[in-house]
Amino acid sequence: LDELPRAHGSIPDAIMAIVDTHSAADLAAEDRPIPGEPGPYHVVAVRGYNTFILPAARVKIVATGNMGESYRGLDLSDAAFQDRWTCWLQLADFTPDEQRAILARHLGLPPEQALITALIAVAREVADYRQSASRELGAGITIRTLIRWGQAVVRRSQTAGAAGRSPSYRRPFLDLARSQWLDKVCARKGDGLD
Repeated sequence: LDELPRAHGSIPDAIMAIVDTHSAADLAAEDRPIPGEPGPYHVVAVRGYNTFILPAARVKIVATGNMGESYRGLDLSDAAFQDRWTCWLQLADFTPDEQRAILARHLGLPPEQALITALIAVAREVADYRQSASRELGAGITIRTLIRWGQAVVRRSQTAGAAGRSPSYRRPFLDLARSQWLDKVCARKGDGLD
């Protein structure tokens, strides 16, 4: 189940019906067939098709979601909802060294390249700014944003650079920051960026 926090508020009942488990006695009481494998079981009813009774030991239901993006929809903090899951795993942000390695791989640049250092510094500054209680930003800068921003900078630098000279990333870095993501990250006051 991908992007669970984006799910409409009417979805919890359907999800809880899938993640709930049932004993053989529960199935018998509902006059449902009991699989040959031992329970407990998940009962997955696909409207208009079939109802599948699956041994819980052989089924893993995984849900993902970005909790920090102010998604509206399904409230995942409901205790009854959380109790249905075996575990909650919150992945931390990538460390600067991990970001550096990922960016180097995607941009085809050495990890110590100044462009990579600048991208990571901006991401850190935006993350720090977002954590300040008195500041509001529309979104954060994800590793995907950094990769796309870096790739566009590299392409533009290679196009603009003179043959035989190493490309200059400074101007494309700033131009692309303004045109590609600044308005997505900064909150607006009226018609202008805050």
